[in-house]
Amino acid sequence: MSNEEYLPEAFKYFDKDGNGYIEMEELMEALGDDELGPDEQVIKDIIRDVDTDEDGRISYQEFQVMMRSGSDWRNASRRYSRANFSNLSHQLNLSQKLCQ
Repeated sequence: MSNEEYLPEAFKYFDKDGNGYIEMEELMEALGDDELGPDEQVIKDIIRDVDTDEDGRISYQEFQVMMRSGSDWRNASRRYSRANFSNLSHQLNLSQKLCQ
């Protein structure tokens, strides 16, 4: 299969309710890793970067453009990684304070 053939399946992975859009809750669930998942602002930033018609959700067409260009995903991914690191750092600081 080519990369183009994987796009519909990749989109379905994020579009949990099958309504044809990736919404904030779905993206948070898909990218979430319990306590280390992205915070709401990171998800909003990802959607804002990809959501060209500004309806607050990602359509299949917007998803295709993002996946083909890669640039928006890389930027969003960097923010997601920074947020994960920040969240983990915050949790470690709290743990250290509780152990003192």
